[in-house]
Amino acid sequence: MLDNRDATPLPGWLNDLANNGLAPLAGLAGALREDRHAVDQGISTPYNSGVNEGRITDVKLQKA
Repeated sequence: MLDNRDATPLPGWLNDLANNGLAPLAGLAGALREDRHAVDQGISTPYNSGVNEGRITDVKLQKA
């Protein structure tokens, strides 16, 4: 899904995750379903916050 930026298989993956018998993973599936639009956009768009995250880390290291 992530390599191809294709969110089409996401519903099936979430169902498998929810029904695998492990409560923490079922909880993760539920949380991802609640914010499904954002998850779809995160998978299918080329944008990310990597540069910003790197700068935040730099600032934190400078404060230490």
